[in-house]
Amino acid sequence: MSKWWNGTFFRFLRYISMLLTVALPSIYIAIVSNHFEVLPIDLVFSLKASLENIPFDPLIEALFMIIVLELLREAALRL
Repeated sequence: MSKWWNGTFFRFLRYISMLLTVALPSIYIAIVSNHFEVLPIDLVFSLKASLENIPFDPLIEALFMIIVLELLREAALRL
């Protein structure tokens, strides 16, 4: 019985992780690019100041972060 609960818990954890992995970059891009009014004003000023120093738009930045993290994950698996 205990193995069943462990398996169900880890399966649920994997599903939640997959949903977060898919949703968080798109939510970040949507908020930073279009809907910044949902953020507190201090955070908006901080984000805008930090985005001015980055030569890429938020979409390219998020794709680059995803690719780098995927490369690190593959490297960790292969070592």
